[in-house]
Amino acid sequence: MKIRTIHFLLFAMLFLGGCSDTVTNHYATRAIAEADNLFERGWLPSLIPASAKDITTSNDLDINISEGEFRYDPKETTEFLKHLKPYSGQKPKLDRWQTYIAKQKNEGYDAFEYTAGKTVWVFLVSTGTGHVRYVMW
Repeated sequence: MKIRTIHFLLFAMLFLGGCSDTVTNHYATRAIAEADNLFERGWLPSLIPASAKDITTSNDLDINISEGEFRYDPKETTEFLKHLKPYSGQKPKLDRWQTYIAKQKNEGYDAFEYTAGKTVWVFLVSTGTGHVRYVMW
């Protein structure tokens, strides 16, 4: 191969590998997330507990999938779970989420889901610690 071709291929690999439409945000509190319109943009439903903090969202704009986590006061567990139903096992768009959900369940998280229109959130909840991991598709 000519040196020029090698340079072009390296440049193309770096350029394409560096292009990502994943946006990650961190919010110290729910109030800060609200001020940034996180809920209005649909990345998390507004039903998450009022005490939610340490909210991290990672949103893949190309395939419209979000994942993240947050913490909340475990005293709000009953109210939070009122809005959710047990996870149905509905296959997400990406099979890797099924493996991820199964792993979290093995680590003591309970799986719940919430649906709004065509959007599904799976919340993996550690009720004792008030820690939640989630995925949305």
